[in-house]
Amino acid sequence: MKPAFRSLAASLAVLLATNADAESIALVNANLFNGVDPAIRENVTVLVRDGRIERIGDATTPVPEDYRAIDCEGNYLMPGLFDVHTHIDTLDRARRALESGVTTVRTASGTAFQDVGLRELVRAGKLAGPDVIAAGLYVTPDLGDAILADPRLVGLADGVDSDADLRLLVNVNVDRGADVIKTRGTQRAGLPDTDPR
Repeated sequence: MKPAFRSLAASLAVLLATNADAESIALVNANLFNGVDPAIRENVTVLVRDGRIERIGDATTPVPEDYRAIDCEGNYLMPGLFDVHTHIDTLDRARRALESGVTTVRTASGTAFQDVGLRELVRAGKLAGPDVIAAGLYVTPDLGDAILADPRLVGLADGVDSDADLRLLVNVNVDRGADVIKTRGTQRAGLPDTDPR
């Protein structure tokens, strides 16, 4: 990725995320990959109002007076990327995701509902970050350090071994605001004490 493109992508992602309701923007002199058509549209103007694309036109499209024009200098625009398996759990990781063009993430768990917290910060406009579909904690036989995430999990310290244990873990996730439930039946391969077979 060219440095100018990376810089433009980062700037636009943050700008649009933080100004969703603040101002109308005209992105001019851009090349556009729309994610559907195989061809790149050259020298387009994209009008954005209230954080949504209002119109995509060509170089002759007039920019309304109440729009701030941003010259894309021939760089490329494309739809935001979705990361559907991430363990995003810090403010820095949320920022880096957005700056790399990821506008939506589906998490694959954290250890203390950080993904739920990030989702709420983004929704409240307190953090420029991707939209978050939060998984909360893994539903797995051994919670490890995630047992510390909620006092109701103390009874699962010896493992998730029954239907009642499973219900408790799922209900804690739901109560804490998880959007999806992520399950796994075994620990991942690659840990020192895990048989890769």
